[in-house]
Amino acid sequence: MRLICLDLSVACTGVCYGDSAGAPTFASIKSTPKEPISQSMRRLADWLDREIDRERPSFVYAEASINLGAFIGEYDAVAGKVKAKSSPIVTVALAKMSAAAELTTLRAGVAYREAHVATIRVAFLGSGKIKGPEAKRRAFELCKLIGWSPHNRDEGDAGALFYYASTIVDPKHCALVTPMQQARVAATIGGTIATDDEALLRKAGIR
Repeated sequence: MRLICLDLSVACTGVCYGDSAGAPTFASIKSTPKEPISQSMRRLADWLDREIDRERPSFVYAEASINLGAFIGEYDAVAGKVKAKSSPIVTVALAKMSAAAELTTLRAGVAYREAHVATIRVAFLGSGKIKGPEAKRRAFELCKLIGWSPHNRDEGDAGALFYYASTIVDPKHCALVTPMQQARVAATIGGTIATDDEALLRKAGIR
């Protein structure tokens, strides 16, 4: 079953697409600095139009937009005030990107699905509690470990979504990620197993 999976971003949307039973293709849709969000939306829509026509996917998946409750924020005892968990400007921009992706997909007659980032990380990384840069690092490393070839960490996140989507729509034929593989990437530094002292020393140029 063919899929297109999007890690939506204003700066660089990571894409992972292909057959759920095989190794997917990776790409990035990059925006130019300080361009209007409308231009980023147009670039995303144009890319989707072309690839949907070429790939003929059964589904397009994207990460779900951030919960608007993030605007409420948390009290910072050090600063003595409530701080937002997420930038409203960035969140609104991502919501617009999501709307552009959904509209383009539905107009092409393809089913559009969303998945929450915590759900994706549970499926691919083994835990939904891994946050930020560490989660992106592990997703990128795990993609490479199972034989996939993302070029950057945005594409790695798209790969994580592709894996999750494949387990939903094609569980009998999709790639298999094991707890041992998840543990392996959790214990790596720059692609080297952290418990392998000799390898770490050689990596650092000491041996």
